[in-house]
Amino acid sequence: MAAKEKLKADLKVLSENLKSLRKQALIKIKGIEGYLGVDGGHYRKYEYSDNEITPNVNTLSRLSKFYGVTLDDLIKKRNLALGSDLTDLESFKKKYSAFPEYFMDSLSVPDFIRLKVFPLSEMESGLKVSEIIDLFPDEAINSKSLSRELSRMVNKGKLGRKDSSGKGSVYIYNLKESVDR
Repeated sequence: MAAKEKLKADLKVLSENLKSLRKQALIKIKGIEGYLGVDGGHYRKYEYSDNEITPNVNTLSRLSKFYGVTLDDLIKKRNLALGSDLTDLESFKKKYSAFPEYFMDSLSVPDFIRLKVFPLSEMESGLKVSEIIDLFPDEAINSKSLSRELSRMVNKGKLGRKDSSGKGSVYIYNLKESVDR
């Protein structure tokens, strides 16, 4: 039974990584299905958090190469970021640039925070909204939507918040210890 539980945990990590890497690459599920050559809905099963279906080794190898990560990291490492060798991903984007249904324009604000802001070492001590925006000049993110989502995360207990101005207008947001990045 313990081996089965470990397998489920690995599948959960795999599903989280597949979803996270796809979003980091700004690819829609339809794009990954096009890349893999599978019918709609098939790939989606791999990203379900309660996934009990393991892709075959060939599929996993293709996905790890696509995202520039090792196969071992794809299956086991939490909070995986895109690798440095993204040759396959860039080729795919170039080849299918005329297929807008394959690509996202940008990350949603919650995904931006979870995938790009949470991993910052500066989040241990905390950052202001303006500092976060300054760290990501190429991101199309505005202070109002970022502030709103950070406040939601404070209310959900994922982030801490300190009033840096004493006037309730400028806050410093930091990670709480229990946050799973």
